[in-house]
Order: sequence, then C-alpha cells, then structure tokens
Amino acid sequence: MANPFLQTLYRYLFHPDVGLWLGRFLSGRSRKAHHPLDYTDLGEREYLYQFVRAAVQKGTAADWYLFAHRHLPMVRQIENVHYIVIGEWIARYTFWEIDGDRWALQRYGGPHSVEVLFSAHFSHAVVGV
Repeated sequence: MANPFLQTLYRYLFHPDVGLWLGRFLSGRSRKAHHPLDYTDLGEREYLYQFVRAAVQKGTAADWYLFAHRHLPMVRQIENVHYIVIGEWIARYTFWEIDGDRWALQRYGGPHSVEVLFSAHFSHAVVGV
C-alpha cells in the first residue's frame, strides 16, 4: 500500500469505493493479527523499552520520553530515564495530564469519574508501574 507506483496504478484502475473496501479489509486483517499483543505488556521485549534502553546505553537518552499509539498505558524507568506510554482513547480511555510540575496518567470513566493510574512530579518522579 505504500509503494508510489502501485498507488498510481491503483488510482487509474479502481473506483474509490473499491479503495475504501480494500483499505478497511487490510486494516481489519492487521488489527486482528496484532490485537492479542495490543494489550499485553511485553516487559523488556517492548519495542519502546528497547528504544529507550538503546539510547541509555549510547548515552544519548533524554530525561523523559512520552509515547502514544501503543494501546497499553505504561510508566517505566530505565536508570534515570523515564518513559510514559499514554495508551489509547478508544477502548481504555487513558490520557495524560500536566498540571504545573505534576503529571498524571489517568483513565476516563465517565462525566464524574477519572481514575488516576499514576501520578508524580517531574522533579522527583520514581516510577515502575
């Protein structure tokens, strides 16, 4: 789907309705294939963990990393480097909030219900949830 030649060829051969159907079909297949892992904490096998760990080992890591587009909310620390995965809004309703020096990873539960999953200050956060 990312090849420019195939995109051009497709544009000339197919009606847009076919394109919508094909996109939904391929997206659905991908979603079904990855769904079991979307909500599984893979620990040190997490690709985001490996990314941050590699930066720490190279000595090029930032103090904080904030990631999205991973369905499972996480707060982790590798040495003195913190990383947060916000999670997703569609099924888990997780979000990240900053209030001055304080931050919180939270889950929306309705108009009058917000569950704090993790909260800390930027200046002295010790994490491991």
